[in-house]
Amino acid sequence: MDRNFNKDSKINGLIFDVMIPMFISFPIIFLLYSEYYRFQMLRFKMPNTLLFIHDNISEKIIFFSPYIIVLLVILNIRKKFQIKIIKIKICLLIAIIVFLSSAFLLYFQFFKYVNIGKEDIYISNGIFSKNEGYTWGDVTHAEVSYKRGNRNKIILIYNIYMNDGEKIDAYDSDDFFKRIIDIDNIIKDNNIKINRKKILNSDYNDFITQYKDKDSGVDRLEIIQGILDK
Repeated sequence: MDRNFNKDSKINGLIFDVMIPMFISFPIIFLLYSEYYRFQMLRFKMPNTLLFIHDNISEKIIFFSPYIIVLLVILNIRKKFQIKIIKIKICLLIAIIVFLSSAFLLYFQFFKYVNIGKEDIYISNGIFSKNEGYTWGDVTHAEVSYKRGNRNKIILIYNIYMNDGEKIDAYDSDDFFKRIIDIDNIIKDNNIKINRKKILNSDYNDFITQYKDKDSGVDRLEIIQGILDK
């Protein structure tokens, strides 16, 4: 009986260690995500911008860091994890390092973005990097495709290639489905070549399952059919 009790206690402790930080960090992640990108767009989005694209590194930091920090703080409170290095609890020390590193990286990633407008494209590569301004005449071609990601999820790809080798993935924008038809039409109007991948018959049902629902009043499946080769 004691053995079963100890086993159940360990399982309950594991659930506590994993699930509680998840519940605590979720609202932090949601608030940080919305406010970080809202402020970035408020600061850098130009009046003529059709599509504003932020980098995906900051997304990963925002998604993982709060959970890791909360988890380490909870482990720091629990006695069995209270290992000290130079009189500092190791979990608390790691939590502080993760927090400072995340804040440092988010600050620098804040200055990495792309503004795509009707007449021009502006790429900011970071606070210490050279920023680049382009016109649509500097675009060599575009590629529209898709691939399989985690759990076989379909991930769209809409890459725009510049004449200096710079590449922009428009799908990284939160407004992709709202604005990509406008961008697609601008590319066609400028006689820029678009290489479109054909939707395989074996994948079509997965597209319906994943994208058929409405997204803020936008029919995502209809838009996908408009930019991929049917």
